[in-house]
Amino acid sequence: MKKIIAAFGILVILALTGASLQASEEDGATITKIELTAKTTVNTFGEVMVCAETTQGKNGLDLSSLIVTAKGKRMSVPKETLAQISRPRIMTTTVSSEVGYPSHNLGPFLYVCFLGDDGSMPCRFRLVFGANGFRELKREDYSMPNKLLLGDLQKSALEMYITYVKAVDAGKEKSVTEIPPRYWTDPIKVINPIKVYTHRANVVLVQKVTNGVESGKYIYIPFSSYLPQNGDDGFTFTLKALSNDRVYDYQKSQK
Repeated sequence: MKKIIAAFGILVILALTGASLQASEEDGATITKIELTAKTTVNTFGEVMVCAETTQGKNGLDLSSLIVTAKGKRMSVPKETLAQISRPRIMTTTVSSEVGYPSHNLGPFLYVCFLGDDGSMPCRFRLVFGANGFRELKREDYSMPNKLLLGDLQKSALEMYITYVKAVDAGKEKSVTEIPPRYWTDPIKVINPIKVYTHRANVVLVQKVTNGVESGKYIYIPFSSYLPQNGDDGFTFTLKALSNDRVYDYQKSQK
């Protein structure tokens, strides 16, 4: 009798374990806070830290706070300004700076940019900071990249990048640099990459890896604040003459 009870207990445990394993699935997490560090030029702001927190709004994520720290000064964006920003895609955040015209008391300026929605249409938000703190919020035409003379591969990379970022913002994907094959558009697939990932808001197509050195195509995305330069993060770039679409051949050591 004891053997029967013991066997029955084992079967119950196995059944419960099997049911729980079968029901397990991966759930996307909502990003509620980001902290990023950027190095601007010494004659502007030097090392900059951006800290942004989000809350779930009626139509997606909303920014609850955004604070920039530079040269020992904390600069926060007013709540009423953040309220004008809808559906911020924080994965697209870029940081850049400009010296301005110091002789005329203009500058330096710091820009924190990301994609979002102004309530009626997609746009790019630009938060402008000066030496004394936050200055203004600007909205820029989000459709601008499509109006440029982009090549087919660059247009395709832009479309893929935007689709993937939207999936991350919606919680359907985790925020990682590698873009899964299910998001690759047909022109990307024609290149036959073995891996696709993002670098400073641009897109990298890895076509070959030989002796620890990867090579392929590096595609500049028009809303990225980074233009490829040899030596940055181990990359070496070659841009073909008369190329208007900013698609580079590249090499990079994986070490």
